[in-house]
Amino acid sequence: MNSTGQPINPLSEVDEQELQHFKVARAGMALEHFNKYCGPVFRLFYPQITQIPADWSRFSVGECLHVPSGASPFFSRNLRKSVKSADTSLFNPINSLELTKATSITCAMSSTPEILAKASRLAHEQNFSDQALCELVCNDVALTSDIIRISNSLLFDMGIPHVSLPPAVAAIGQTGVLRAIHFSLARQLFAWDLPSYGITARDCWEDAIRTAQFMEAVAEDTGLNSLNAHMIGILHAIGRLLINQILQGFPCPRSRGEPAAIAQWEHEAVGLTYAEAGGILLEKWQFSDEVCHAIRHQLDPEPPGNQISLLGLLQFSLRVVPQHGVGVSRTAVDENDPFLSRSRLGYDRVARILSETEDVLQNI
Repeated sequence: MNSTGQPINPLSEVDEQELQHFKVARAGMALEHFNKYCGPVFRLFYPQITQIPADWSRFSVGECLHVPSGASPFFSRNLRKSVKSADTSLFNPINSLELTKATSITCAMSSTPEILAKASRLAHEQNFSDQALCELVCNDVALTSDIIRISNSLLFDMGIPHVSLPPAVAAIGQTGVLRAIHFSLARQLFAWDLPSYGITARDCWEDAIRTAQFMEAVAEDTGLNSLNAHMIGILHAIGRLLINQILQGFPCPRSRGEPAAIAQWEHEAVGLTYAEAGGILLEKWQFSDEVCHAIRHQLDPEPPGNQISLLGLLQFSLRVVPQHGVGVSRTAVDENDPFLSRSRLGYDRVARILSETEDVLQNI
């Protein structure tokens, strides 16, 4: 807003001669060319228009360069480039102020991550009681409701329904409550589609649950911290929320490609990958160093040596757990996968865990 309370047009300082030049160029542009290069951006801002009309030239250059209210500064200053080419590789990397604003908006989507980070830290204290856990979560109405609902689900199958938080916490225990918070967090954060990646909210949620359940089961078999493994599985793709916020849903031309191609596109578009973006969010929420490290470095090369870690487990999970949209769905496990030899985990056991994760989805 300016001093008079009117919205500030981020394109108000655009050189008029440049706009006129673009208007003339657009007037001579073939409809097919417009549909191919400008159509995706145009339809993004005018979803009610399902087909660019034949007399599309009646739309003014101002309409084609329209920036929706609430658009991020990053998106606003790059919009003209995207309209001209529909190519985010022409975007300038995000600066620190824009990243800070986008991070704040993403963090404001839910208070549950901060509660989970604090509960995870307090769980290591010897005097951490059920009452303290209830006091921590009771101010979050959505989280409280989810914990009660999940405690009554087939996931825990306690037999006796609970109608308030204290008996639910007493029944499923502190570890059960932390797992319930994981599930609640997935429901809250992955409640919106990610148009930049071409995947739905439901797909995001399923990917988080599948990865979490798989990682938890493998961690139990290999001696790793199963609760942290479950949490990392839920949070592994959290950085896509931040990148989608930065890009305001601008579609990725390679959203159905290999993970390496997606990471390259992310880096070209905003200057960081979803893994690095996830690390930024988790550090903002004050998660443990181990969790932040696994999320931030999940796209790095496999760590050397024979030791297994939560980072190595996450990287293994991304190779074998089916994912929607980003990356090719995989149902086969490579018998020569280095994680199998390090963990001495049998091929048949991994295949069975993958099958069991699908059953869990039906019980939540």
